[in-house]
Amino acid sequence: MDLLTLHAEQGHVVQRYCLDNEKLEIRELEHYRWFNFGDNTIQAIMNTQSSTQVLMPICQSMLLFTLWKSNALKILNLGMGGATFERFFNNQANVELTSIEQSAQVITMAKIYFSLPEQQYVHCQSAEQFLQQSTQQFDVVLCDIFTQKKNIACINQTSFYKDIARNLAANGIVFININPENEQNLLVILTMVRQYFTDVVIIEFKNYKNVVLVLSTIPIPSKQTLQAHNKHQNELNTAQGTNTNHIDFTDYISAMHYLPSKNKQ
Repeated sequence: MDLLTLHAEQGHVVQRYCLDNEKLEIRELEHYRWFNFGDNTIQAIMNTQSSTQVLMPICQSMLLFTLWKSNALKILNLGMGGATFERFFNNQANVELTSIEQSAQVITMAKIYFSLPEQQYVHCQSAEQFLQQSTQQFDVVLCDIFTQKKNIACINQTSFYKDIARNLAANGIVFININPENEQNLLVILTMVRQYFTDVVIIEFKNYKNVVLVLSTIPIPSKQTLQAHNKHQNELNTAQGTNTNHIDFTDYISAMHYLPSKNKQ
């Protein structure tokens, strides 16, 4: 099945929830299960025969850091949703994952239908609340928080990026999935993040309006370096045989746009 042509309202309905007066549907077709908010946008999808696979391109791109970060990592996942990253990192001894999800119903859904690992504790609160209260330092922050197709309000607030920066380790990296309303909105967001992050990369996608922002206070590896790491990983994967968790990052690296680093000014 070509997942890029999969329509969110295909397949059969497994379950329906009413979430903040909105309809949340869980659907299934063949060995794929996903959920949407009663529209044509798939929010998260899982291969029921290989649940640790990361299938959606945006989520795959947010794992680019695995090409150069291999030491013990403390990762913060803001917006657990369908537990994609929780399944991917499950049983990886070098990863300590902290999960945040503001909807108790979504947490319940993830436990029942999306193989949320039993040992994974999920903080039931908003991303803003957690960041404001946290005193921890994370090596990686993953942020994917939406109300249907719209950005959560905090995406357009300077204080949100200030709090992320405060919770980020000195050599940390941030990946934020955003859906800008227009170019002006994207410029406003970039202006805000540049107050706290010296290095910014934008990842664009052929089939999505969304972009992923990569933020850091230290230089982000160049395309050449990332492609070399990616080639090495691809070769290792080929030599070791099929690995359902393997991600080829070639297209995402090619789609990266580096803003001039403030470290060089």
